[in-house]
Amino acid sequence: MDEDLVAPPSEFSVYAQEEIDTRFGQRCALCMDHPAKVHYCRILDSEPGSDLHTTGTAFNLISNNFSRSNSNNGVLLCPTCHLSYLASFEAVPALLSFIPCPEILRYLMSRLVSRDFRDVDTILNELAFSPPTTNEAVMARPFIDMYTILPSPEFRRRTIPLRRATEYLPPKLILDATSRSLIDASDVVSPGTNLYRVFDAATIPLTAAPQELGSLHLSPSNLLGVHHDGSRLYWKLPGCSAGAFLTTVFTQVALDTEPVNLDLAIYFRHCLIHYAPLPSIPKGGGSHQEDST
Repeated sequence: MDEDLVAPPSEFSVYAQEEIDTRFGQRCALCMDHPAKVHYCRILDSEPGSDLHTTGTAFNLISNNFSRSNSNNGVLLCPTCHLSYLASFEAVPALLSFIPCPEILRYLMSRLVSRDFRDVDTILNELAFSPPTTNEAVMARPFIDMYTILPSPEFRRRTIPLRRATEYLPPKLILDATSRSLIDASDVVSPGTNLYRVFDAATIPLTAAPQELGSLHLSPSNLLGVHHDGSRLYWKLPGCSAGAFLTTVFTQVALDTEPVNLDLAIYFRHCLIHYAPLPSIPKGGGSHQEDST
């Protein structure tokens, strides 16, 4: 894909574009590249009153006053990642979509059990800015604003290997049990340890030289979101509406499951089981490992 393609006209205001630029450091949220032209992409591109928008509000994924022109509905992408993988065309869904990581999906499931029917973004804002009062909140908080990749039902059946190169492969991290934060794990070689690599475009200066060449497995689906060393690949998308992402992929899950009544619990559970399973946690792990939930 030629990165000198003219970027499509942005439907975000200049102010919203500046906010999106700041959140992503003018880099592509997926591959971390800094192209000559960037695409300001809507996460949820449905008009209020449309079937998808109505579904999102009905299931409390987004609020009734959600605006598709707000900067929290925007993500910055290079032309290649946008047009090749993350753009939908008419009735054809995008090959790939961002979705909240498993730890956040599990937290949202716990809120459902507690009959917390506020919209997703309100729940996650409270998680981010209020002291955690439950074990579920403590477990989820280190993963605020982190996402993994969900393949479309058709793309999930693809068996031909497909990869996207990146010059900014992030280092290995591990969740410290004491501080509940992700810390450097470059020296960790213990098999079975839960390791993460978090792509965070805003932390890479525009003048930074390439850090580490790597490749992102996009298919087959069993390799999607996992590095060859077993670490899980997450993307930090600060300020983005998790509810908008969940609304966007809702119909994909509906097509994939075909339940009589797809409720929110079934939706989250399906995402956890089929799209974003948590790595197995070894028994009797070391001091850095998480407790099983």
